[in-house]
Amino acid sequence: GTMVTVAGKFGNAVTVPTSALLEKNITLKGFSLQQWMQDSTPQARADLVKQVADMAVAGKISTWVKRMKMEQIADAVELCKAPQNDRSIVLLTPEGEKMAAA
Repeated sequence: GTMVTVAGKFGNAVTVPTSALLEKNITLKGFSLQQWMQDSTPQARADLVKQVADMAVAGKISTWVKRMKMEQIADAVELCKAPQNDRSIVLLTPEGEKMAAA
């Protein structure tokens, strides 16, 4: 398989055991979203968002996010500041809550 790491918000080092690389035939790749955003066209960005969303809906990929209601915005900001937080926070509007529940 392939493991892709995106530039982390904290710049933490990625560690992978050598056995995973050799015995499980894992390939490592790095990706700078910031650089890609600067270099890509608006259409390319829209296409990528749609492609990733379609894969998530189809269950081909999973996300590591914490969903919170919009009225919890103050708590969400505090959670983002917490050093032990390792998830992205997604604030849902009432309409977004309905869509997420479907």
